[in-house]
Amino acid sequence: MIHTVPTPETPLAKSPQERRNRNKAFLLNALKAAGAVRAMVSYSGESDQGSVYEIRAVGADETPIDLPGTVSLLVEHSHFAEGQWQSSIVREEQLLEDALTIHRETLLKRFNLDPGSPSADTRSDRALSP
Repeated sequence: MIHTVPTPETPLAKSPQERRNRNKAFLLNALKAAGAVRAMVSYSGESDQGSVYEIRAVGADETPIDLPGTVSLLVEHSHFAEGQWQSSIVREEQLLEDALTIHRETLLKRFNLDPGSPSADTRSDRALSP
């Protein structure tokens, strides 16, 4: 279940780049708290037919670790009302594994990469590592 909390109306992460940066910091803090030094999200398949195959995190000695708990991320919600699109930035609690997948997909879209391509794996894994 996703828990949504509106953020105060301040200049809090209004741009997509600022949200990505802050969300990356939130994810890295959550990974550190879990004892992870690296996290990988692997895909199977290509393009729209691809899906998450594995989410893995390892500690300093390369031992796999569990990713328990949730992380609070900044998310933009849009809806059409009163004849126009309106949006708001909210904080959402998401499972850590789900948040890593969403962050990776956000980066792939930013770089226009297919999730199943080898270059997508290399580029996005680097972006998820501290």
